[in-house]
Amino acid sequence: MSFWRWNDRIDGVPESARVSLGEGNTPLVRSRKIGPAAGLKNLFFKLEGGNPSGSYKDRFAAAAISHMVANGQTRLIATSSGNTGAALAAYSAAAGIECRIAIVEGAPAGKLKQMMAYGAKIARVRRFGTDPSMTDSVLDMLKAIGRRPGYAFQISAFVLSPAGMSGVQTVSFELAEQAGLIGLPIEHVFCPAGGGGLCVAAARGFQSLVSSGDLAKTP
Repeated sequence: MSFWRWNDRIDGVPESARVSLGEGNTPLVRSRKIGPAAGLKNLFFKLEGGNPSGSYKDRFAAAAISHMVANGQTRLIATSSGNTGAALAAYSAAAGIECRIAIVEGAPAGKLKQMMAYGAKIARVRRFGTDPSMTDSVLDMLKAIGRRPGYAFQISAFVLSPAGMSGVQTVSFELAEQAGLIGLPIEHVFCPAGGGGLCVAAARGFQSLVSSGDLAKTP
C-alpha cells in the first residue's frame, strides 16, 4: 500500500507529481523485553527505520519533494544534522532535483556519506547549530536562496515546511489502522524528540482522525 493513499488527508499533490521510494507502512511490533519489564503487556514499537533512507524523515521528504515537483521547482536548499539530509537527498535524486545541504557541526559521518551517495552537494558550516548568531545568519541566507525562482528551502519543521511536514502525519493514520487490525485502542504514543516535529505531526494526525470521525479520541 502506498504512502500516497493518504493524499486526501495531508497537503496532497496531483498523482503526476507524487514521488515515492516505498516509504511508510512500517511494521508495528510488540515489545518483548521493555514492555513486560515495565508492566506494559501491550507496548508496541513503530519501526520507522524500515523507511527507504532509514528514518521517518522519508515521510517528510516524499511530501516536500512532491510539492516541489508540483510547483516546478528544481533546486533544493536545506539544512540537516543527519536524517533529514539523507531523506531529502534520496528523494531529490529520485525526482531529478538538484540538492544542496548545509550541515551542522557534529553531523554523523555515516549520514554525510549517505547524502553524497545520493548525489547531494554538502557543506559543513563551522559553528552552525552550536553558535546562535552563526545559526541565525546561515538560516537567513538559506531562506533568501530558497525564495529565488526555481528554488525551495526545506527543513523538517511545520513553521518552515508545512506541506512536507503534513506527510509525517501519516504515521498516525497508520498507527490507528494497525491498532484497529489487532483490536487494541491507542492509549498513549511516545515520540522521540529533537526539534519536536514528529510529536507535533503525530498529534495533528490523530486530531485529524478524531475530527473526521475515524477515531474516538486522541491518545
